[in-house]
Amino acid sequence: MLVSLKNTDNLKTNEIIGQRLKLLISRELQRTDNEGRLIKGKYSSIQDFFDKIQERIDKNCNIEFSDESRKSTQVNNPNTYNKYLNGKNSMKMYVLKQICIELKCSANFLMGITPVNSDYTGSILRLLTDIDDRISYEWDEIDSDIIHIDYYGTSLSYRDIELEEKLKDLINASLFIDCKKK
Repeated sequence: MLVSLKNTDNLKTNEIIGQRLKLLISRELQRTDNEGRLIKGKYSSIQDFFDKIQERIDKNCNIEFSDESRKSTQVNNPNTYNKYLNGKNSMKMYVLKQICIELKCSANFLMGITPVNSDYTGSILRLLTDIDDRISYEWDEIDSDIIHIDYYGTSLSYRDIELEEKLKDLINASLFIDCKKK
């Protein structure tokens, strides 16, 4: 996804993260179309999004966090998440990690290092889950470069580089077809 934001040269990293986070969340919110029909989003509100992040943090608290202070983070507090969204507060790395996982975006993208979600694997996994909720994936426990995809009951395994090549081939084929139409 390409993001067009105003010039960010004079912004702090927190402010860039806040702008991009607002943009990504807004794309996932429930809304109405031009004719007043409800379009189901992944989240019903910004609060709903940060509740999901808090659930992720709480779930991973026992696994990842040994420091008691980390357990006290309440990102679903409106005061806290508004500071994140407005660039007034730095988020802890584990919060950034959970946001990136939930939104399926790279940290480079969220921090403004790249104008697109440059992580091919993240983009592919995002596309897979957008196709249908019944398509799921998981990382291999032994080899983290392998992704197992359950495609409507059929198990497929790919190296991340294979998925990157498939995406490139798909885009190339689409461009070729469009080129031949002209």
